[in-house]
Amino acid sequence: MLPLKSFYFIRHGETEWNRQGIIMGQQDIPLNTTGIQQAHHARKILEQENFSTIYTSPLQRAYQTAQILSDGLKKEVISENLLKERHWGQLEGLSRTCIKDKEITVDNLPVDAEASINFEARILRVLCQILNLSDIPPLIVAHSGVFITLVKMLGYPFLRTANCIPFLFKPPQQETHPWIVCNLSGQQDL
Repeated sequence: MLPLKSFYFIRHGETEWNRQGIIMGQQDIPLNTTGIQQAHHARKILEQENFSTIYTSPLQRAYQTAQILSDGLKKEVISENLLKERHWGQLEGLSRTCIKDKEITVDNLPVDAEASINFEARILRVLCQILNLSDIPPLIVAHSGVFITLVKMLGYPFLRTANCIPFLFKPPQQETHPWIVCNLSGQQDL
């Protein structure tokens, strides 16, 4: 269970592998030109928000995004290994089309891929650690898989996010209410 504290989340900017539909997992791929532009645009949105520290995956695409955000916002960036994307084993570097052709699903992953239960436990553990450090909301810069896992933990259906869309996660006011997930880019909230 996540601590009932607000936090911000943003997925890293676009990479060439994102653009080409290639599974990255823990491969260390840098941002492309579009991804750099997306991070600068997101920084303008986040200038209006009050967060403490930027916690980021150490993978280049997330770390570069965090650095661009930090440069304008003057926030400390802390690299957190547990925020890395899910390890997809031998699927990393393959196109999504290739995987669909092989009929690979979450239930029949290669043996060297990180199991869903382990990935979910890792993400819950690191988010709890980060949220318990301060009462001021942090900004998490991570990956699509982290976002999907996070919204699943909060009771939402499967949901993806585009690159570099900032979100504010607000805890429920009452136990029976859901978390509120605000899309800060002006698009529809969850």
